[in-house]
Amino acid sequence: MVLAGLGAKCLALEEQPLMAGAAKILTNHLKIDAEILTVSAYHDNQEWQRTFDYIYCSGVLYHVTDPVLLLRILFCYLKIDGQIFIE
Repeated sequence: MVLAGLGAKCLALEEQPLMAGAAKILTNHLKIDAEILTVSAYHDNQEWQRTFDYIYCSGVLYHVTDPVLLLRILFCYLKIDGQIFIE
């Protein structure tokens, strides 16, 4: 959400409805314009292919059952010369 605060157009995915709701409350309270979707990162959205300049993946890889599959999906969403930041 820091990037949204700096003016970037941001989209966040959160699989857990309770956590997605908390993120929505926080972004509304802080007046941060970010779209938060309650969806699994494994949900392959064909419309997002080659769409994103940057993907920031923080604290996710050690929670997923198949990190290689997740990375493959995320790389498909990047524009040419886009970057993934993994924390």
